[in-house]
Amino acid sequence: INFQLTKRFEKKGFIMKKVSVILSILFAGLYIISCSGSKAVSKENPESQASVLIKLADGTKRAGIIFKTEGEYLMYVDAQKHKLDSLHIADISSITKIDKYFDFQGNIIPKDEIKSHKKLKRTLLYGGGGLILGAAAGTGLSIALFAKDSNQGAALATIGAFGAGGAWLFGSMGSAADFDDAVFAARKARGQEVTERLKKLEEEKAKLEKK
Repeated sequence: INFQLTKRFEKKGFIMKKVSVILSILFAGLYIISCSGSKAVSKENPESQASVLIKLADGTKRAGIIFKTEGEYLMYVDAQKHKLDSLHIADISSITKIDKYFDFQGNIIPKDEIKSHKKLKRTLLYGGGGLILGAAAGTGLSIALFAKDSNQGAALATIGAFGAGGAWLFGSMGSAADFDDAVFAARKARGQEVTERLKKLEEEKAKLEKK
């Protein structure tokens, strides 16, 4: 009896080690993926509307929002000049994204203002998809590892961990996409405010000219 109990505990311990290793690899992988997002931006094919820091070959720096490339020039809205400007691509040393968000006039948009425009559409959609994919991957892995042991608890733990990990990873990606949409919505709203303000000024000016 003691021998059987010993074997059972050894088997259980081996299974728990399997689960522990699997979970460690899973969460280490998720951490690495979540931290691996590059902030570098291509000079030749930059991401439109990215808020960036531009380092020039002469050591000076410019901050602003990318507009587009036009021939050998990078068009961007300069955050200091608050207007559209250009730089020769050959004069640019590097371009990196920054944790600031500018509107189309180069003014900083507070994160609270951006969050007021944020929705959860892609967060929920991506998170749900990640849950399904993660659970499916966990099911396949648990069948391969625990089918012989008939250990339902370990199999369910693996499926649950992969499902949660998939939901978190893809949900984070969806949240980032929702945030980008919110930044654009905040820029658009500010642009509309400026347009309406200019329209009112023109109307008032027209009224004064008629008098």
